[in-house]
Amino acid sequence: MLLFQPDSPAYPESRYYQDAAIRAAFEKIIQSEAKAQPPRVLLSLATGAGKTIIAANLLWRLHEAEHLAKPAQFLCDRDELREQAYTRLKAVFGDNARIVRTEKGENAAKNARVLRR
Repeated sequence: MLLFQPDSPAYPESRYYQDAAIRAAFEKIIQSEAKAQPPRVLLSLATGAGKTIIAANLLWRLHEAEHLAKPAQFLCDRDELREQAYTRLKAVFGDNARIVRTEKGENAAKNARVLRR
């Protein structure tokens, strides 16, 4: 069952609000699946709340429950955030975590755009 998967061995002790965020995300996923809708979750937390660890444990639990159908993608607006996310995810997923770059170090997705509404 999706709600009862353990945290990643890399981050086994999450804070109470991190665990509550993961539980809320899973509840939303389960509700979406029951309605035959694509699961969509948006977590909004303060700076320093451990969003990257929440994401790592959320993805780990999805992976362990065999609900992670395709790779996850992180978009970061600063190099420091990209490196932080990469370090945390590499601790959980090992060499399966990667940063996509071209051979010259350029943006691999030149046709990518940020959409604003």
